[in-house]
Amino acid sequence: GVDVRGDGTFTPYRGGLLDYGDRRVWVLALPPSAAASLAQAQLVAGDARTTARRLRAGGWLVLSQALAAEHHLHVGQALTLPTPAPQRLRLAATSTNLSWAPGAVIMDAADFARAWGSPDVSAYGVLLDRGVSPARGAREIERALGAGSGLSVQTAAAHAAQQSALSRQALARLGQIATLILVVAVLAMAAAMGALLWQRRPRLAKLRLEGLAQAEMWAAV
Repeated sequence: GVDVRGDGTFTPYRGGLLDYGDRRVWVLALPPSAAASLAQAQLVAGDARTTARRLRAGGWLVLSQALAAEHHLHVGQALTLPTPAPQRLRLAATSTNLSWAPGAVIMDAADFARAWGSPDVSAYGVLLDRGVSPARGAREIERALGAGSGLSVQTAAAHAAQQSALSRQALARLGQIATLILVVAVLAMAAAMGALLWQRRPRLAKLRLEGLAQAEMWAAV
């Protein structure tokens, strides 16, 4: 039920992390057969069909909008990534950060291999025969890999669930950061007001001695 001969249903994927400026970005290298899966919803600037065609042809890449803005890049402009074997590529489109906060890069798998100077593969995509369930396919692949393999098997549904969980975790972390900033701002304001009251204590004491009601004094403060 699982084809492992590499004849079109067993697709190699490449990818990794790259230090680009002050960011550690995620580089996703798509094989030609997967470039068409690029969704318009993932793009901020650019057309999905044109971008997929350019990626398949090679020599083009996609950057997260934040990365493109940080490096003052626009669609069609050439750039060189700081890879082990730098390649001159052109910006086909800008995208979201693909749930990776520092930013992401999408490029062709062949361009990735040249840029890293290595044909090493990060993952394999397996297309199951008709009628074979993902669970059965995963079991057969695990059995074929053997117990000593350093590879792990994950179905498309499990991968999508993992990405969704990471996105929810990132949003939750942003919510926590926003709450923390609000708390810090309130504490800073309270500290500033306390310092002001401490500096004005002789004046406040004089007003109190002159008969100003406590409620009126606090209202004035």
